[in-house]
Amino acid sequence: MFIKTTITYIALLSFLLYGGADSCFLYYKVHVNFVNHLPSFFPQPLSVNCSSKDDNLGHHTLSTFNQKWGFAFCVIPFTTLFKCDLHWNGLSMYIIAYDALWIVNPCKKGDCTWTVSIQGAASPRGLFLPWQGSLIHK
Repeated sequence: MFIKTTITYIALLSFLLYGGADSCFLYYKVHVNFVNHLPSFFPQPLSVNCSSKDDNLGHHTLSTFNQKWGFAFCVIPFTTLFKCDLHWNGLSMYIIAYDALWIVNPCKKGDCTWTVSIQGAASPRGLFLPWQGSLIHK
């Protein structure tokens, strides 16, 4: 009986701590994505470069409408911070893609999908960030 009870507790504890592919030890896993909703009649692709204090995730090019790129991570409370630079057609934008210190989180728990359009970038809960620069061609 003791062995059966012990195995049951170990299985329950393992499920609670490592409950699935999208779970982390103490906090939830966050998926940050960028979706290209830019018009196709402009020839330049969307360029995204994200980094944290520990990792540079490199440059990524989103050339077609609805193309997406993203990354996932386990949140470390009070310290996780990802910043991203976006460039398109002479415009630029600096985004705090995720910050564990946000009081009002613009993401929906584990989903932080930024939709990028000709006006700017929008988060799942409606935070909107406009482009910097001008659309005027030289």
